Amino acid sequence: MLRMTDYPAGMPSWVELATPDPEAARAFYGDLFGWGGYRLSLDSFSDYEIFTLGDVQGPEVGGMLDFSDSPTASWSAYFRSDELEQTTAGVVRHGGAEVLAPADVANLGRIAICVDPQGADFALWRPYDLKGAGAMNEPSALCHLELLSPDPARSDGFYTAVFGWTTVRLPDGRTTWHHLGTDVGDVTAHDGPATWRPYFQVADCDAAAARARRLGAADVTPPSGTPLGRRSIVTDPAGATFAILEPR
Repeated sequence: MLRMTDYPAGMPSWVELATPDPEAARAFYGDLFGWGGYRLSLDSFSDYEIFTLGDVQGPEVGGMLDFSDSPTASWSAYFRSDELEQTTAGVVRHGGAEVLAPADVANLGRIAICVDPQGADFALWRPYDLKGAGAMNEPSALCHLELLSPDPARSDGFYTAVFGWTTVRLPDGRTTWHHLGTDVGDVTAHDGPATWRPYFQVADCDAAAARARRLGAADVTPPSGTPLGRRSIVTDPAGATFAILEPR
């Protein structure tokens, strides 16, 4: 269990679901992970939902945006930055692009949205009141990030240059990133579009996968052993893909 109060620059700090059906997503993730939540009305942005562990008093674990114009849902990752303009300039300099210029989100923080050279979108976040996820590495909370990339070597060069991450080649063949002595995530070769995939910790992967099927998940891969633990890849009813992981 890891309760968080702040994040250093360059570290993942938040995950966000963009979905065309927030009501269905609220029910699916609430039943699967026991998430509660609350809604924020923001002047310059659409309403924003915060997912919490348990009831509304629980620590925040992620957010949700209503993307009614999109046919499918998706998860994205946020990384802490104390100098958004400087970081976005680095993104562009190393082959990525700025999609949303730095902007304040009420009293929550300051955001910029970028895409990497392979097309994976991610956000930069400078916190004000919302520091990031209040819980990590415990059941129903984020425990890992995986970048699916058609060109892992190029992705590695981009993220290490932008965030100062350290590349670690593991004996099992995986390429992982560390920052300030802490695991950031890993990169996996992938034939499809590049994307960041969040992993949520579960106590029993087989039981959680079966529950996801009963709740109407569009796809659930059979749980199997990985270097990180027992894992299943789940696609929610609106098309957003994530992993559930029972750590070793």
